[in-house]
Amino acid sequence: MKLIKKYNKKASILVYTIILVNIVLVMSVIILSNTVLLESNISMNNINKTLLNWIITKSELSKKYTNHLNSNWNWIIDNIGCPTTVVMSWVVNYSSSSSSISYSGGILCKWIHNSEEFKIYFNSWFTDFGSASYDWSNIFLSWKTWTFLDIDDTFIDFSSYTNSGDNIDDDFNSDNYQVNSSWSYDYPDNYSDDDILARKTLYWYISPDDTSFKNIFWNNAKINEYIDNNTNNWDNINSKLWTSSWYLILDIDTDFDIKLLKFDKTKYDSSKELSILEEINYSGSTTNYWYIQNDLTLSWNITWSEYTFDLVNNDYAIFLKNTGSWVLFYKLYWETLNWSWIYINPINDTYDNFIKTFSYDMINLWGKYIWKMLEIVWKKE
Repeated sequence: MKLIKKYNKKASILVYTIILVNIVLVMSVIILSNTVLLESNISMNNINKTLLNWIITKSELSKKYTNHLNSNWNWIIDNIGCPTTVVMSWVVNYSSSSSSISYSGGILCKWIHNSEEFKIYFNSWFTDFGSASYDWSNIFLSWKTWTFLDIDDTFIDFSSYTNSGDNIDDDFNSDNYQVNSSWSYDYPDNYSDDDILARKTLYWYISPDDTSFKNIFWNNAKINEYIDNNTNNWDNINSKLWTSSWYLILDIDTDFDIKLLKFDKTKYDSSKELSILEEINYSGSTTNYWYIQNDLTLSWNITWSEYTFDLVNNDYAIFLKNTGSWVLFYKLYWETLNWSWIYINPINDTYDNFIKTFSYDMINLWGKYIWKMLEIVWKKE
């Protein structure tokens, strides 16, 4: 019996030892798991912080640019319109007509006399008319009657006209967050007020100390929807972020690397997966205003070899890296085959007291692209 008890005591010690070892192993695994989880959480927090910082930066820039463009002049000024009756006369040629407002490198009133176009220009203060031109003759208008120094000494007379508004902002800059003038009156000749440039332009800078690719453009269904929901984008002059024939214009001022990714739109729409269908890279040295070609080289004019973005069937992302020794400034515009422009920046400035932006960022992490989108609300200034 003593031998059996001694054996049982040794067996018990062995069992206890095994249990303790197992406990130590389990605790080690738990500690290791917690450490890995903690490191993973710290890493994800850093990644999220990186994405968030760039999103806030781009959002604030959009807000500031929008506020600036809609407070950079004198709101709505409507002191004068084009003369409703203009008489042009000489010994033989005589005509009387109503002039129409136009934009051709400046604001003017015009009509045709004797197969020649005459023009009347507003003065710099938009309080009256300042000058006129006809058949290569230019005159300053002290009165509403004057003689041109053309071969016929043509006489102009619109003294019967009394200055009155025409619902068109006299300086063509009404600061109303819209492409048009006021009360839904459009400017002539498809003129676009600068109020909308923030919604058609993506721009910023990249420091020479930042060696990473920065995402400067992305399109997807949510971004498209956000742009469409801005009723200030509902005009007949510019287009929105869905069509099959766009050219991209990159205004850049130092050495750079550019990356273009084309994503599977169907996969992203269904599962938010970024599945790459095409990737193109290019390194360039330039300081100009360029059209991006099929191979991402740049051309200062249309070559008909531009990369055609099919924004209907695909999503795209564009990245820039600064490879120069100075700060890289860039602007991104989009142009259609019909020379119109596109709303590409998801901003909603239709509210009375605030501006909303739907900003985004995307980075490459261990060979995978991760992204973040966020709506941010700012006060109108």
